Amino acid sequence: MNLIDKIARYVQNSLWSEVRLVNYLLLPFSAIYSLIRNLRYYFYQTPIKFQSKIVCVGNSISGGAGKTPVVIRLAELLSDNKKLNIAVVARGYKGKLSKKVVKVNLKKHSCNEVGDEALLIAEHATVYISKNRKLAIRMAEKHGAKIIILDDGFQDNSIHKDFSILVISTNIFKKQTNTFLIPAGPMRESLKTSIRKANIIITSDKNHELEKNKLIANKELFHQQQVIKNQHEIQGKEFILLCGIAQPERVEKTAKNLDAKIIKKYFFPDHYNFLNEELEEIYNQAKEFDCKVLTTKKDFVRINAKFHGFTIVIDYSIKINDEGKLIKKLLT
Repeated sequence: MNLIDKIARYVQNSLWSEVRLVNYLLLPFSAIYSLIRNLRYYFYQTPIKFQSKIVCVGNSISGGAGKTPVVIRLAELLSDNKKLNIAVVARGYKGKLSKKVVKVNLKKHSCNEVGDEALLIAEHATVYISKNRKLAIRMAEKHGAKIIILDDGFQDNSIHKDFSILVISTNIFKKQTNTFLIPAGPMRESLKTSIRKANIIITSDKNHELEKNKLIANKELFHQQQVIKNQHEIQGKEFILLCGIAQPERVEKTAKNLDAKIIKKYFFPDHYNFLNEELEEIYNQAKEFDCKVLTTKKDFVRINAKFHGFTIVIDYSIKINDEGKLIKKLLT
């Protein structure tokens, strides 16, 4: 990893993991960040109304809230209605082609070109990427899209949203969780601000206490449940854990809940492009321990294909409670 990636790993896996003196020292910079963000959101952006219905799925935290699986599940549910033309618009984060407007082609495009999240979503729906979301929306509409799921963009006020869905982890309500704004903490904006903008809230798991929370008392509340499809490949086996996502400790917890034994673990920054020499070292260690490497779907698309045969992916999907009610609300 280069210096920037090492700093990113420290920030995500250490600095933001708890609240210490250094976090308080960074609060003046968080105040500056908040001022700039608010000026941009409220004074320099004017929402544009599009012909299609825009359903925005976002979060208030910098990664790790479970947004992408929700986007995929919504795309699947909406696509069940054959009369609806569904598309997903994403920024294609870290994709070399994101400065353009590109319709993602699984046979043609790589992770380096369109980003890892866009590739994952494209397995389930038509995806357009661009750093300029408005241009991507226009292309999707030109190709006939009537409902567009906006992957992220909760903090982008240049697009009118017909529905705003906030995805949050219930961990954010725990007292020890760092809820400072960037750079003192992982929050893009305060949780209160995000909840105020949301029409619908989807939490990481069912928590009856949340229903009593004053912040979300007047919001439509749903929860997602993780369904592991390949438990038999993981249970009771030894692995080296490889993660380049935000909050990798959640993946480690999932593995341990499946009774997997983690011999070693390698955590990289979110969306990190693994170097071949790094992968060689990790997979050589796996050979020495006579085990395979365990990773996520999001990481798998960034791993060189020659290592795929020695890798087990935690293959999971999500279910949302009362999905019929959720879709009916989005279609009204």
